[in-house]
Amino acid sequence: MAVKRFYALFTDIVIWFFILFYPLKWLMDMLISSSVISLLLVHGMILLLLAVSAYRREGQTWGQKLASIEIKTVTYEVPSFLRLFIHFFIAYLLYLYSFGLLYIVSMITQLLRKDDRMLHDLISGTKLDVSYTEQVNDLQIGEEAGENEQI
Repeated sequence: MAVKRFYALFTDIVIWFFILFYPLKWLMDMLISSSVISLLLVHGMILLLLAVSAYRREGQTWGQKLASIEIKTVTYEVPSFLRLFIHFFIAYLLYLYSFGLLYIVSMITQLLRKDDRMLHDLISGTKLDVSYTEQVNDLQIGEEAGENEQI
């Protein structure tokens, strides 16, 4: 699970920060004279886009989709938009603004817990789930092999 989670995080960082963040920051710097305000606006837009993207995909960011994991509530339901926004907001604050130090603490927390939840999962009431996507993949593999043929 930790490897899939890291793969999803790395993919999301490449997509959201290198592809979207820097062009948005450049655009905002051209439109707004204060670089602090433009930086805060861009961070807010990225957070909003992350939450909307995950909400529309029923709890998956693009990186999580590629890693076959999804965000669920602790009762395995699809999280609401507000819960997803809180999830990403807390992760953003904890990890980005602590320069990664709290990410290390969060990874240790994940390793020590049986449910593999990190700090932002505990605070936002969410967890990552691989069971549903594995079931869907198993069903698709079974259909391709002809195991679900009707007679």
